[in-house]
Amino acid sequence: YFPEPDILPIRLSNAEIENIKADMGEMPDKHFIRYTSEYGLAKDDASLLIADKEFSDFYDAAADVYGDRIGTAKMMLGEMRRNMNDTGAKMSDLKFSPQDLAELAALQKDESVSKNAAKDIFKIMFLSGRNPKDIAKTEGFLMDNDTDFLNELTERVIAENEKSVSEYKNGNKKVFGFLMGIVMRGGGKSVNPSAAKKILEEKLELS
Repeated sequence: YFPEPDILPIRLSNAEIENIKADMGEMPDKHFIRYTSEYGLAKDDASLLIADKEFSDFYDAAADVYGDRIGTAKMMLGEMRRNMNDTGAKMSDLKFSPQDLAELAALQKDESVSKNAAKDIFKIMFLSGRNPKDIAKTEGFLMDNDTDFLNELTERVIAENEKSVSEYKNGNKKVFGFLMGIVMRGGGKSVNPSAAKKILEEKLELS
């Protein structure tokens, strides 16, 4: 409320003030407006992203590479935060780059890997720093869209589960999940769930 006699007054020019503002970068409130208005993120997600500047900067870098800003946000707020919380890691501890995260998000988006596989790939990437596409190839996570294999697999599942198929045909649609689970287990982690679901539905209608 009164001048401190032991501290000299500081006078900054307008140019100096503007330079300080520029060095500070975009403020959290501006981030929030950009994330919600321009990127279409939910307000809760935007708030979580801007809570930590390093986290927000990582998101911006990854989203700029990938382009799907909502998909990138979901991966960061989901798998990335989960793995960081589980291990106590800080942003400075990360072994992978924003480009790696963007690449993994793209692999999931174009259905090169399943959602569950993307979680496994992320964990390996998080712990090792390996490239996600390399992980997907070497660990067998890339989805196989071989329709001949899926046709054979679904036909075998239908033939071996006559009771469940009969229940499904009689209106118990919940049984579909049970049959789908058998297909996915039989095909392994490389099976494309969307393709398998479509073929199973078609086979059941014809059975």
